[in-house]
Amino acid sequence: MKGSRPTQAYLSAETDMTKTSETQKVIEEMVDGLNDHRIDDIGEFFSKNFRWMGNQGCGTKKGLREFQENWQRPFQQAFSDKVCIDEARLFMGEWAAAFGRQEAVHSGEFMGIAATGKQVEIRYMDFWKVVDGKITDNWVMVDFPHVMAQLGVDLFQGHGWEKYENGEKTPLDKRHLSSELGDRELKPERNLRNTWRSVGVDFRFVGVHRAARRSCVSELVTGRRHKRRDACGVTVIGP
Repeated sequence: MKGSRPTQAYLSAETDMTKTSETQKVIEEMVDGLNDHRIDDIGEFFSKNFRWMGNQGCGTKKGLREFQENWQRPFQQAFSDKVCIDEARLFMGEWAAAFGRQEAVHSGEFMGIAATGKQVEIRYMDFWKVVDGKITDNWVMVDFPHVMAQLGVDLFQGHGWEKYENGEKTPLDKRHLSSELGDRELKPERNLRNTWRSVGVDFRFVGVHRAARRSCVSELVTGRRHKRRDACGVTVIGP
């Protein structure tokens, strides 16, 4: 990276490690309370002015009342029979973290989607800070796009990067490269190299005799050579 490196983990740098057990007890009991669908008395675990900071679509709740009215109640109206399952938990002084899933039934309107009665999985990550036995801050990521996909709505309209994994799309569109090259003479390797560099990619030949490079260049353009290193002795450098 350019420039000086940013300060990392400054919020948790001076945590009181003697508080680890107390933090663990608060979080474990709080999750049990959520699984009991407690709302009105959930303040047992949260400070009155605590902050709940979610990702886009979830919002930010300032204070206990906003958390109850603008998160807990809408969530329980949209999803019934909800069970929270932390798959992993970490505790460090006044800090705790977890990730996991909620299993629930889509029984009410959610993001404009009418109730379907479908069983859904709602994945999440949480970071908490606990002070004097109460949660004061909660950073949250809830995978709403995944929930909507289970209900038949693609939030990314076909542009999700899962296409890279299933082979429907590649980060480097070799057809675009080929059309840019057109019928240009490929004998000088720099013709291909300059075109690839224009889209942020470079390559080099490793241990390949010059006489064998012409066919390698042709195969790179047509997409038959696309691994980072292959029998052609080509290393692709870039995205």
